[in-house]
Amino acid sequence: MKTPHEISKKQSRQAVTNTETHSGEYCGAMFLDNRPGTAIQKKIVAGGGDATQTAAVDTNTSSDVKPAAHRSVASAPMQRLIISVGGRTLSEDTTRDVGWITASTLQVALDHGGQGQDIIEYAELNGYSKIKADENIYFVGHGSKGYIGTRDPAELARATGLILPEDYQGSIISLNCSSGATKDEASEDSGVDAFADTIKLDGVVVAGPQGVSLHHPAIPGKVRAIKDGHYRPAVLSKILAMQSPIDEAWRTARDQVVQSNAYISAAPAEQIKMLAGASIELSAKFYVDLVDWADKEGHLYPADEPHLAVKYTSE
Repeated sequence: MKTPHEISKKQSRQAVTNTETHSGEYCGAMFLDNRPGTAIQKKIVAGGGDATQTAAVDTNTSSDVKPAAHRSVASAPMQRLIISVGGRTLSEDTTRDVGWITASTLQVALDHGGQGQDIIEYAELNGYSKIKADENIYFVGHGSKGYIGTRDPAELARATGLILPEDYQGSIISLNCSSGATKDEASEDSGVDAFADTIKLDGVVVAGPQGVSLHHPAIPGKVRAIKDGHYRPAVLSKILAMQSPIDEAWRTARDQVVQSNAYISAAPAEQIKMLAGASIELSAKFYVDLVDWADKEGHLYPADEPHLAVKYTSE
């Protein structure tokens, strides 16, 4: 039995989410991107519980939110910070036989930034000093309910808070699966809630998917989330039937990249960007077809409803 305080807290959280997604000004599904559509996006449009959850199956074992109300689209930052908070480093994750899953998620964050993003591991967060007041932060890597990636959200919030300027007004966006979902019915806080309640930055938005998330630049809105309880077995069985050709194509594409002179001579962050770029065309049809099927079957949170948990933090 929930106490009146717990019920009020949950209703307040849902009210914030519904207001943000149904105000007519902003849809939680969207990553706002003013750049011209990429070649692969144009092609697709023209052609008409585990501890770790993934958008596709890891056989070896990822929307912009509206900034705080006083900011305008014109003031949107051009450089962002991308932080890996999964169980592996991005170099390890993107070079695996199923590395295209994380690589596609990473490309969504890279596309939205446009230029100049820094990509760092969680271990490198301590001492990072280049974040500006109006720059967004993206968390990437596999994740699960109640966490942001594999990190305790309160611990991650405290570490993140140490690198932010006092006047920080960017948005903090988790692309990790289920960071906007609570662990179970008895839990009050999702990873997003716990992060926002800990970091306490007035007016800063924190957002994350309410279910297992699908990320690809060719998906309308770029991010969709699978409804809680629908991943197993319905969506998982569909993914298993579709995934093998992508795994095979990725192994070939990955090997070509990692054996190239450009990759060998590049810095680690640039190597990761190369792998992200290599994943996009080969995985586009997989994601578009999967989203189309899952939408028709009722397995996805609707694009115009709050499939992202969104919370404004307050001091």
